[in-house]
Amino acid sequence: MARAFEQRLHAPARQPEALVFPKRWRIGVRKLGLGMVLAFLPVATVLAQNVGRIAGTVTDASTGEPLPGVNVVVEGTSRGAATDVDGTYYILNVPPGRYDLRASMVGYEAAVVTDVIVHANRTTTVDFVLTDAAIGAGEVVVTAERPDVERDKTSTSYVVRPEEVQALPGIRDIGDVLRLSSDVVDGHFRGGRLGEEFYSVQGMGIMNPLDNSAAFMPIMSAVEEVEVITSGFGAQYGNAQSGVVRISMKEGDRTAWRTQVEARVRPPGRKHFGPSVFDPDDQPYLRLLLVEGDIWLRGDPGSDDPQPFYGAMASGLTSYFAGDTLAQLAMARALYEQTRRDAGRTYGQNLDHSVELATGGPINDRMRMFVALRTLDRYPFLPTERPDTEQQVMGNLVTDLWDGAALRVSGGLLHERESVFPSRNSVGGYQQWLWDRVVGLRYRKRTNVQLGARLTHALSPSTYYEVQLSTLQTSDEVGSTPVPHTLPDTVNINWFVGTLAFPNNNSPDGLDYQIGNHTFSNEKSRTISFDGSITSQVTEAHLVNGGVQVNAYSIDVANMLNVRTSRLAEDYTARPFEAAVYLQDKMEFEGLIANVGLRLDLWYSGMEYYTDLYTPFGSPDSTGVFDPEAGTRSKAPVHVRVQPRVGISFPVTASTVFHLNYGAFMQRPSFQYIVSRRIGQVDRRPDILGNPALKPETTNSYDIGVLQGLGAGFTLDVSGYYKDVKNLVEQAQFTDERAGYQVASFFNLDYADIRGFRIALNKRRGALQGSLNYQYSYATGKSPNATAASPLFSRDTLGVVTSDLTNVPTRDIILDFDRTHNLIVSLTYLTGDQAGPKIGNVRPFANMSFSVYSTARSGRPYTSPTDIRLINTKRTPAEYNTDVSISKHFPRFFGASATFYFEIFNLFNNAILNYNYLFRRPTATNPNLALQYYETYGIEDPDNGVRYWWDKGRQGPFAVDQSFLIYSNEPRSYSLGVRVTF
Repeated sequence: MARAFEQRLHAPARQPEALVFPKRWRIGVRKLGLGMVLAFLPVATVLAQNVGRIAGTVTDASTGEPLPGVNVVVEGTSRGAATDVDGTYYILNVPPGRYDLRASMVGYEAAVVTDVIVHANRTTTVDFVLTDAAIGAGEVVVTAERPDVERDKTSTSYVVRPEEVQALPGIRDIGDVLRLSSDVVDGHFRGGRLGEEFYSVQGMGIMNPLDNSAAFMPIMSAVEEVEVITSGFGAQYGNAQSGVVRISMKEGDRTAWRTQVEARVRPPGRKHFGPSVFDPDDQPYLRLLLVEGDIWLRGDPGSDDPQPFYGAMASGLTSYFAGDTLAQLAMARALYEQTRRDAGRTYGQNLDHSVELATGGPINDRMRMFVALRTLDRYPFLPTERPDTEQQVMGNLVTDLWDGAALRVSGGLLHERESVFPSRNSVGGYQQWLWDRVVGLRYRKRTNVQLGARLTHALSPSTYYEVQLSTLQTSDEVGSTPVPHTLPDTVNINWFVGTLAFPNNNSPDGLDYQIGNHTFSNEKSRTISFDGSITSQVTEAHLVNGGVQVNAYSIDVANMLNVRTSRLAEDYTARPFEAAVYLQDKMEFEGLIANVGLRLDLWYSGMEYYTDLYTPFGSPDSTGVFDPEAGTRSKAPVHVRVQPRVGISFPVTASTVFHLNYGAFMQRPSFQYIVSRRIGQVDRRPDILGNPALKPETTNSYDIGVLQGLGAGFTLDVSGYYKDVKNLVEQAQFTDERAGYQVASFFNLDYADIRGFRIALNKRRGALQGSLNYQYSYATGKSPNATAASPLFSRDTLGVVTSDLTNVPTRDIILDFDRTHNLIVSLTYLTGDQAGPKIGNVRPFANMSFSVYSTARSGRPYTSPTDIRLINTKRTPAEYNTDVSISKHFPRFFGASATFYFEIFNLFNNAILNYNYLFRRPTATNPNLALQYYETYGIEDPDNGVRYWWDKGRQGPFAVDQSFLIYSNEPRSYSLGVRVTF
């Protein structure tokens, strides 16, 4: 194994292997073969990612014959088409939304179909039947009914519109929508690592390139629809392995202004399980030291040689007051009481609140706009100087330039300020800030801005192109007090005798005061993106598109770590770029619909990498200072990867569709692994270096399923999947005995094997609506992230390299984020406007909704300290949660319509153990004593239970009720809100 690791580390960069379709995916269908040829016609474009297509037929009501020359228009827009000789029509480039369609022809009564819902990247079928005008029946108006089964479904995905989930509890933004899918658990899409998904708003990516996280989660009041794709996403999507979240924004109405205002409040209540952390009646250590007090003199009763505690309160205290023990004791207690002045303090009395405003409408005949904003104040689980705040604004402006051309300017802004509790999931963390939430905390300010413009021009009814230019800027600053952000290289302060601050960490209970924090970060990025596109209905059966995408990145990081100790600096800039071209053909035949695409990605880090992994900067100068420019370097390669993708659906009947897809997906590693550099601020010694030569991570995904309509609005969707993941990033560490230090970098060392199946039962119509989603998943590999299984390589003075693979599992393990079973139930019952008894002129139970959102899922795998060789062979307890919501709608409310709602979160007060604290993987050097206590004594045992004890040998007699630490979720809470529309 050691040799295999070494070979992978030192192997030269190779061209990617050719990707070959398995035989079972080769479809010997002549029509599909024709489609493959058409897919590679010379069309250089980008798929319009946020528009849909309307198609259908128009027939004579008397004869059933097709009617050519019928005009079909989307009312309120300039979009329309005329039927051909077969009575068929199609309308391209339709933004997602609800529309009314009108069909008219001389000699026939006009027909209107209302409430037609158009989804992006979907074909909505609307057929018309026209009546002879001589009959005199008048205009026919029909309300469209959303089909239960999508016949062109070639991927595993679900589409959500805000009005469909508005009644469910807690649906505020896109992050809440993801909770409705069993395919997405704790941010992991179908067993992939964090950051393997791609978020797109109005066709513009919103990914922070430094860590592959979403720059913001759009608020639902700004969203027209969101599609979550977990398998089979098309060739237009790059830099994603496990999922795509495609978000379409609302646009202003062409005819009237519409406004919605929503306000909600969370009543007071503590946000952690267990008693108050400041109550001496509930905290044993406070009772001993503040109430009873005699322990100051008698010391630890469990010790063989008890010593008074007052001498440990402050350095040198026992040498003061001329040896007067009583004076020393009084001073020790006075100092302790000062540091514990929050004792007895109540908290959780503040109101979390938010206000949202969404408005849109016409500016003039050619322009319309929409804007949505939210301001949110929420208080952390412990009292802080100020609440965490968030402001988010999203909007767009649409201008009809000329016939068939429109310009859309869209943007989003997120501004956040929050208190950060360092090492929130550890004892060492809360020991620093539990009693000092001013100096002990860090403070974060995050500002992310997106702005883009998209020009759309229809060249003909069957062809249109798009040109889009956008930018995304991210800024994330985290600071602290009283330590300065940075220190000059010439200054070397001894923290404990310096003048910056004097931390008191000598308290008998071991809880620090005024210890402060000394790590700071200032990370900025900018992404400039260009997309150019054309889409053409080449024939009735072939919708061809393709395109070019270019992203230019700017990375600017200035982080200071451990300012008062090791003083490390992450100070670097980079200008990488990437580009892609792709072609795709959507083919629609009788009994066969296919999406066939090919994508080519290219990216270049723009950096050089060090060729000597052990001493990358060479030798230091005579003063012990290294020169990063002295090391031998080579230019990073340009990475190119081809990715074929195929998705096919077989509409067997109107209510049965078989679907399957295969895709090769490439993702560039986040730039924190490629261009980063952490070195000593004073001696410039390398600590962690990015690897500009990293290859892309790859996933080959297979999916097969069936969608069955069951009648009465019920559908059953069953799919199974397999993912073969390669070239995952893993950190490796290198030590040169002659140099005497260790340096780390990143390499494509890991892989994963993921399989599972999903069952979804949905109901979209009727008084009872909702879904039941279940996923079985099994994800294995070596490491759940880039740092959990680092190999260590050592080079001795003779140049001989040895490997230490202690941290690398000897066999594949279940990844620690795996949830074998995940069940999600979301149900809403709607009462009509005539429901319930009538009391006077009022029906109190009319226009109400009753909703429930409930989850049940397996615990996560962990390693027992009893045998650390058996990695992740045990499971944490299963986890359950139920939220409910009740709302009442008033159609006429002072000239507007209003909805009042009441929500209960964690209805049954289920507590979930904190995995990141309690179940950290034990090692030979870090045995995780808390987990030993948990497995041996359980939680509630007052003498040894993990609720009170993490290490009795170090805690002495001072038990701390750690309920706030051992549970990761919040107890039962409530929310009240009102939504007014006018």
